[in-house]
Amino acid sequence: MAMKGWRRIGIVLSVLAFFPLGILIWKLPTVSEILYDMHTNTCGKVRHYDLDGIDQVRDMDKWSKVIEESNVWYERCISKAYREYESTNPPSQATRLHIVIAIDLVLIGLGWLIAWGCVALGRWAHRRFVAQ
Repeated sequence: MAMKGWRRIGIVLSVLAFFPLGILIWKLPTVSEILYDMHTNTCGKVRHYDLDGIDQVRDMDKWSKVIEESNVWYERCISKAYREYESTNPPSQATRLHIVIAIDLVLIGLGWLIAWGCVALGRWAHRRFVAQ
């Protein structure tokens, strides 16, 4: 059975979309990475607000004590964020590759389904208006 032109174009476009779509999905951060980034940003912002106005302190002992306490707190905050990230058990590269391929194939399948729906709707509309 010979393939129709539109089906052939669809297959070629699906193959051409598979790799760029897969690369795009691969580069997207995971939920664990997003949460880790948010946590570390929060640590940095709290430290920034904690040290806001430190340049007004004239007493060097108090100044160095505040800086040291802030540094200790910041290091604890960052290590806590890293422990929480590691506890989420991020997927290995192989598992992530399988997930990306599955999402890629599902998206291409949805693209085919939408294209089929548009063609079916166009044929229905054409038959409907030609009959009148």
